[in-house]
Amino acid sequence: MPSNVPATERPPASRELSSSPPSSSSSSSSSSPSSSSSSSASPSPSFVEDSWRRHLEDAKEVAWRRRVRLRVLGGGPDGTEAVPKKGEGREKSIARLQKAVNRVKKITETDKEAILSELSRLNVSLFLSEITDSICELDFKLADVRAVVEVCAALHGTYPSFSSLLQQSLEKQIRATVESASAFVSAASSLPVSSSHAASSSPPSFASLSPNLVVILPQDLSGKHTALTQRLRLLTRLVAELFLTSLLKEASLLPLLQFLTSPYAASAVPPGAGLSVCRVSSSTSLALASSLSFLLSRFAVLSSLSRKAASQLFAASGEKTRVFQSLCETLQNARDADDASDAQQQKPRREGHGMDKQDGQTEREIENQTEQEAEKETARGPSEADAEQGENVEKHPEDLGRALRELMKELGVTEEDLAAAAFDEEEECFMETRKKTSVLLRHFYLSSASLGANDLHQQLIMQEQHNMQMVVNRGQVDAEANSQFLQLRGRLNTFLLHAQAIADAIQESPVDMQVST
Repeated sequence: MPSNVPATERPPASRELSSSPPSSSSSSSSSSPSSSSSSSASPSPSFVEDSWRRHLEDAKEVAWRRRVRLRVLGGGPDGTEAVPKKGEGREKSIARLQKAVNRVKKITETDKEAILSELSRLNVSLFLSEITDSICELDFKLADVRAVVEVCAALHGTYPSFSSLLQQSLEKQIRATVESASAFVSAASSLPVSSSHAASSSPPSFASLSPNLVVILPQDLSGKHTALTQRLRLLTRLVAELFLTSLLKEASLLPLLQFLTSPYAASAVPPGAGLSVCRVSSSTSLALASSLSFLLSRFAVLSSLSRKAASQLFAASGEKTRVFQSLCETLQNARDADDASDAQQQKPRREGHGMDKQDGQTEREIENQTEQEAEKETARGPSEADAEQGENVEKHPEDLGRALRELMKELGVTEEDLAAAAFDEEEECFMETRKKTSVLLRHFYLSSASLGANDLHQQLIMQEQHNMQMVVNRGQVDAEANSQFLQLRGRLNTFLLHAQAIADAIQESPVDMQVST
């Protein structure tokens, strides 16, 4: 990540100012413990902990979705949906009903239990359409999506018509969001390349760029771009969570993903592929697909979804099952080792004066040995210490299990969560949908990631060369040109981070800037 450099900072000499970001191919993060470095050395404790953290957070999400889904389906052994109640016998006070509906408009994790309690006492059947429209206005934060899903699950369990009304409201919201995206792209594409900057701040070569490649926008459009990205991220996450908890059908999820994964660059859009959800003209579809600014939004949205739901939407079948089962086995091995250790400690101790004397000598020897090991430890580098700790972790399963349990406690993950996640993945509830969604995401990544990175990198190089020429001509770079360089560099680095998250989700190689340029 680039350091926080003030916008007015004067860039250094040309040999020091580099427009090349760190290649994301150097990242060695992996979504599976088995896909570690090819080196025969044991992984360091920090690597193991980072890997555990990712998988435990994933297990927590999968287990939560499973619990909600079983409530939605009624928990029957045949997997059929339970017949919902209709709210008979509940209170119908208009004042209380209106108050409850207003609370549903702004659901938060903090207020979730109070809202659920209130809804359980009221008959809101006459307000279902208003409630679904309010939920789909997305007037909540990303951290509150789970609370929204649980409220939807409770309403689904009581009112038969709720799910169909929710689907209608979501489709309406998706169309409105796509129209907003089209309006944004149209406005951004109609701008001169340097409209938001002084002419001297932009390289002359920018004039030859397509308007769709503009990524540094005037303040008003920049705000709209941020709002659009946040709205798409929230909408996509909500639709995905509702699908993964069986509150929505596949038909609600796939069109939205098709829209988001339409390949970058107009020439790359296959006839009839992607963008079908918006029912817009072909020219508008091509403008959306070829907009670099909108590509940045789409990568941000899909990377966010990949980090949260990759195992159930994009990962290879059976991969997460093995990971979760491996963690369960680690805990079981630790319990077995603890039991064996307890049994060993209960063996009769040696007795007698001679043995006591020998024990005393052994203690002195141990003290000397400890001092020698401490001296050796100070002479070693941190990498050697980490490697040895990694080996010790493998040799002592009780230590491994203890470390895993401590991390689970920190993250709020129980052994029941881990077992439920492993069982859920083994059932492969979403296998058929995952085949489709993984193909969409993989095609989008392979067709668009390197192209998008290359277009951003080329603009960064143009700006860098222009700034260097300013140093030659004037002896310094003006603040506007320097700000433009820093913004372009930041956008490229952010894009590469999002691309890395998507690559991890579909087990593809990260973008290699040396190859893409």
